[in-house]
Amino acid sequence: MKVMLVDDNEIDLYLHEKMLSVAGISNDVTPFLSVKEAIRFLKSNARKPAKLPDLILLDIQMPGLNGFDFLDSFETLPIEVIDQVSIFMVSSTLDRGDLHRARRSPFVRRILRKPLNLKDISTAVNYLLEERDEEANGNSD
Repeated sequence: MKVMLVDDNEIDLYLHEKMLSVAGISNDVTPFLSVKEAIRFLKSNARKPAKLPDLILLDIQMPGLNGFDFLDSFETLPIEVIDQVSIFMVSSTLDRGDLHRARRSPFVRRILRKPLNLKDISTAVNYLLEERDEEANGNSD
């Protein structure tokens, strides 16, 4: 599984990358410190599905453009990108307004609390893989 990390905190990027590796989820992680860099990457690889991530772990609160700004830009990407990529939003401050807004987004599959732990990320990824398997087999409602 290819994973993109979008977070303004370099320590969180490092820890999350290591956690994904230790959990056996991914050794193919692309970190970004800003929304602009991440969106630029997705746009430049929109027609190259092999380069696109399967999952994005997106921090909600970042200076400048935040996770919700990312979602606004993500919505404008080609349907091939939107269909391939799943997004988990992550935040250390789970503000009720942010939670409500994230839950309303059709692109956000899960909301996870930072710092991430192995159990939560593994459970969320396993659930995502099961959902994708059901969709691929035509068993989704």
